Amino acid sequence: MEIRQDPKAWQAGYEAGQAGKTPPPPPGVNGLAFYSGVIEGQGVRGKNIPQRKSPAQVLPFPGANAPR
Repeated sequence: MEIRQDPKAWQAGYEAGQAGKTPPPPPGVNGLAFYSGVIEGQGVRGKNIPQRKSPAQVLPFPGANAPR
């Protein structure tokens, strides 16, 4: 089974988790991706580990580069 997450929603959650926050997802943001990022961000909070690339930096989001 494959689950695709919105990388921007994940990144927003990751940053919130690193800051020690667990806010509700902003309007229009995929909640699953957001809370997945929150959990990952909380996991690295306060630890001195190298910053890893987020899915937003690694995975292309379908339609993100589509001509308008």
